[in-house]
Amino acid sequence: MGLTLLPANARICFVMSERRVFDTSFLALLLTNLMVIALALHERWDPLEAMWVYWCQSVIIGFFNVLRILLLKEEGLQPGAKVVAAWFFCLHYGGFHAGYLVFLLSDTPSAVISVPAIALSALIFLANHCYSFYHYRRQTEPKHDLARLLFFPYARILPMHLTIIFGGFFVGLTAVSATLILFMLLKTAADLAMHVVEHGEGKVKI
Repeated sequence: MGLTLLPANARICFVMSERRVFDTSFLALLLTNLMVIALALHERWDPLEAMWVYWCQSVIIGFFNVLRILLLKEEGLQPGAKVVAAWFFCLHYGGFHAGYLVFLLSDTPSAVISVPAIALSALIFLANHCYSFYHYRRQTEPKHDLARLLFFPYARILPMHLTIIFGGFFVGLTAVSATLILFMLLKTAADLAMHVVEHGEGKVKI
C-alpha cells in the first residue's frame, strides 16, 4: 500500500510493509497490560504498587534492549562499537532507574504494598517481553541502527516517568481510584502505540 503526495518541489512517499503490525506480539502486549489492570482491581492496589510494576517493566525493556544492541549486525560499525554502546546504555538508562528506585523506596516504608502481586505482574511482563524478543528475532525485523536503539527505550518509559513526577498527587488518593485506572489505561495505549512504531516497517521516503 502506498500514498504519494506532491507538494511544490518535493515528492514524499509513505510506504507500508505488508507485514501486519497488529500481530500476536501486539495482542500479547495488550493482554499482558489488561491482566495487570485486572490484578490491580482485584487486589485494590495503592498507586505506588502500579509505579513499582511499571518500574520493573521499564528495567525489563532496558535488559532486552541491551541484548538487541549486542546482537546487531556488524555492518557499518566500528570494532567494539556495540559493546561500548551497550555499556553506555546500561550506565545512562540504569542511572535514570536508580533515581526512580530511590524515589520509590523513599515512599514505600510508609505504605502497605503487596510484594507478591508486584512480583507476579513483573513476571507477566517478563514473559511478554521474552515472547516479543523471540517473536521478532525469528522474523525479518526492520533494521535498527545503533542510535535508534540507544534512544528508543526512553520513549517507551515516558508514561512511567510522568507518573513518578506526579506520583505524589496519586499516592494520596484512595486505592483503585479512577485516576489510577485512567493512568493504567493511558499507559497501555502508549505502550501499544510505541510497540507499533518500534516493530512496524512503515517508513517515510523523501
